[in-house]
Amino acid sequence: MKQCDITETIVNSIEKKIFDEWKHEGYIDGFTSCEAYAVIDGKRYRFTVQEVPLHE
Repeated sequence: MKQCDITETIVNSIEKKIFDEWKHEGYIDGFTSCEAYAVIDGKRYRFTVQEVPLHE
C-alpha cells in the first residue's frame, strides 16, 4: 500500500467522523503524501504517516 493512500484515507476519515458525524468545527488545512493538517475547534493538528520497523 502506498503511503499517500494511507494519508488520504486519514483525511477522509477526519472529515467523515470529526466534522460530519461529531459536528466539530474545522477543516482540512492541506496534506502531502505523508502529512495531513487539520484545524479542529480552533486548534491546528498535524498527522504524520511514517513507516517504522515492525518490531520497534
